[in-house]
Amino acid sequence: MADLKEKITHALEGLLTLQVRTVVTDVEHGDREISTEIRLDSGDITTRMHADFIGGELDAMRTFHAEQVSRGQKIIADHVKTLLDLVRELTGGGRQSLGGAIDQAGGGA
Repeated sequence: MADLKEKITHALEGLLTLQVRTVVTDVEHGDREISTEIRLDSGDITTRMHADFIGGELDAMRTFHAEQVSRGQKIIADHVKTLLDLVRELTGGGRQSLGGAIDQAGGGA
């Protein structure tokens, strides 16, 4: 089924970006946010944060956010390793392409 192949391809493409958001909301100040996006294919890391997270009352939340980013990176690394192990298993140790393995498993058109 081509649909399965498309779903797997889309899922793999979705693995290329890790986004971690920490949002603090209160009535007086509204939403204040730190957002970190990591592109796994290029290694680019972009972090945006509200000024209140720098040396202010939200300093501890900035530390919390950094810890969450580290945890997220480890989770992604573990998942990528698992996926690579699965691909190796499906392709017989890397002797054929992932698409070929999917086709062979009945997922191809």
